[in-house]
Amino acid sequence: YRALSPIGHGITEHDLTALLDEAKAAGKPFKVVFATHVDTSTGVRMDVEMVCKTAHKHGALSVVDGVCAAASERFEFADWQADIYLTGSQKAIGVPCGLSLFMASQRAVATRAAKKVLPPLYMDFDKWIPVLKAYESKTSVYFATPATTLIPAVLKSFEEILSPSIDATFDRHEKVARAMHAAFKALGLTMVPASESLTAHSMSNIYAPPGLDVMAFLGKVRERGVLMAGALHPELKGKSFRIGHMGLLCIRVRGSARQWTC
Repeated sequence: YRALSPIGHGITEHDLTALLDEAKAAGKPFKVVFATHVDTSTGVRMDVEMVCKTAHKHGALSVVDGVCAAASERFEFADWQADIYLTGSQKAIGVPCGLSLFMASQRAVATRAAKKVLPPLYMDFDKWIPVLKAYESKTSVYFATPATTLIPAVLKSFEEILSPSIDATFDRHEKVARAMHAAFKALGLTMVPASESLTAHSMSNIYAPPGLDVMAFLGKVRERGVLMAGALHPELKGKSFRIGHMGLLCIRVRGSARQWTC
């Protein structure tokens, strides 16, 4: 089953519940519900609290892709009854690509432990849990070598993200996002997300004005030392462009100022 929403929108609780009920009535109840916290291709911020709680209510696990959201969007893992939250070391965490980071609930760990035969997976936490427990007890167990040079970097990044608090980091992202959105509106531009409640705080997807050659525009911006991106979604190709405002761009506001100068 796949829930499709119009561009700029996210699934509603009514539609998700109906989908889960339909599958259950057909004798094929959902085992897992997957959701993307922030969709990079549209800039839509999904109501993942609703998704996780609805999945839990229906006896399904929830898996949330947080690559474009972790450390920039609020997420209450335990309170929202989430089961797996996945991200990478890039984006708002601000470390080069190379680390796969995730949290798993006890329910998810137990579900994996009950499955005896699975294809080999690097991110199979059933393989990593003994390694992590060994590290905690200061003994040596090997499964695979992570990008070890990035581990001190991500620990340093976590120090910055938690300074002075995680709530302060979220507040900074929300403040910068509000300023960006207000600036878009002042310029007469329209954002792809259909409402403010659906709009990401980590990045923006903006419809290009009629007649604008998006790729030529992005090239001119690049000449001024600022990188913006074209559309990813097939239906938005040549019609929109994307701006990231997360991580260091929220700490060092001059980065966002340079974007607006361009």
